[in-house]
Amino acid sequence: MRDKNFRMTAYSFRRVNVRDLQLLRKWLATPDVVRWWGDPEEQIKLLEEDINDPRMIMRIVSFEGKPFAYAQDYAVHSWPQPHFTALPVSTRAIDSFIGEPYMIGRGHSATYLRLLAVQLLAAGVTDNAFVTGNLIPVYADATGMVTQVLHEETDDVKAGDLLIRLDEQRARAALGVAEGELGRVVREVGGLFATRLQMCHKIASRSALFDKARHDIVRYRQALPSGSASKQVLQNAEDQMASLEADLKEARTEFQSIEARVGGTSRTNHPEIEAAKSKFIEADIELARQHIRAPVSGYIAKRKAQVGDRVRPGDQVMTIVPLDHLWIEANLWENRMHSVRPGQPVLVNVDLYGGTYTYHGTVEGLVPGTGSVFALLPPDNATGNFIHIVQRVPVRIALWKDEILKQPIRPGLSAMISIDIRESARSPNASQTEASTKEYQTDIFSDDVANANARAEQIIKNNLAPKADLVDSTCPE
Repeated sequence: MRDKNFRMTAYSFRRVNVRDLQLLRKWLATPDVVRWWGDPEEQIKLLEEDINDPRMIMRIVSFEGKPFAYAQDYAVHSWPQPHFTALPVSTRAIDSFIGEPYMIGRGHSATYLRLLAVQLLAAGVTDNAFVTGNLIPVYADATGMVTQVLHEETDDVKAGDLLIRLDEQRARAALGVAEGELGRVVREVGGLFATRLQMCHKIASRSALFDKARHDIVRYRQALPSGSASKQVLQNAEDQMASLEADLKEARTEFQSIEARVGGTSRTNHPEIEAAKSKFIEADIELARQHIRAPVSGYIAKRKAQVGDRVRPGDQVMTIVPLDHLWIEANLWENRMHSVRPGQPVLVNVDLYGGTYTYHGTVEGLVPGTGSVFALLPPDNATGNFIHIVQRVPVRIALWKDEILKQPIRPGLSAMISIDIRESARSPNASQTEASTKEYQTDIFSDDVANANARAEQIIKNNLAPKADLVDSTCPE
């Protein structure tokens, strides 16, 4: 007799585990199940093989909390059969039986299978999905003429490989000017320190003459009463001392002028040297940038540079695509997003291989906005007539690296995805994306400044005056 008033909510599904095999063995042995499924022991062996296979979802069906049926769904092209050949790559098949005989013929199978189908359709299943990855642009960082292109499209290059050479003549000339300017400034600063030392000696000399004149005046004043020295001699001595005092003050002022330019510095770290050194480093880096190198490893695409082109900083010359780190961007309808969460397993079929290969992945994150809000012309629903359109939310799905290396794919390929939404405890904002793979950083430029600085230091060393103490610590203030 058919049950009249059972509710859809009375049915529940849970994943099969090894403890359920005994129950399944009992069900498979019932005459109605044997009639369609065959040898129970053979079927149990198949269930044991598939219980951990992510392509096969095996469920125990319960009614009002009591298990009574079994259902399994799977991607049809994962187990090729002649009658599946013409089906779309994303098609899933459902096999089921009722194991409790008293539940047969009461309308349960049609109801729970409909419910299961609704759940599968409401899951993250879409063919609006595409392979994507990091498309690394390669830009010129210097001005120059292209003299050599060393790699063509589809070439596999490693990080740091030389891709393009530019004409270096102007850059070398500019570097020569900067090198000469740095040497000149080093020598000029050395001259300032020499002048400072000269002023120190001059002050010492003027101080000695002033002290002599002061001592002579003392003696003349002592000899004046006895007539040993005349007033004229004393007056001349006093005038001379006043003149020497003025000369001493002038020398000290000149010293202070020099000190203001070199005080607190050395012959190698003077501000003028640092400025010239920075210009040299800039010119040296400009020369280094005449060699355009691969920032990351990957495959060359969209080569734009031609021999004879004049490039400037910011001109894109080619693109590098790392094919060992790709993911899927699936655009799901908003009304099918309520149970999609990061961490859920995903089955992916790429049109390139059709149903012959199924990739496995994991939901990494949900983009914080529908595709329309990021469009070039986002909608303005506050003006004019409004038409309700179901929006799509981009979902990022990570792919297993070993699978994409075994079965290579390319960004832009179309795909069909199916998300297992049963585990939905996480927050939809609990992103699992990580910027940890090698294309998220590059160190090919890290040594440029250090190398240029080492060359600048050598130029400074070569232009220093012969070693001498040009800072006299006894110089009077």
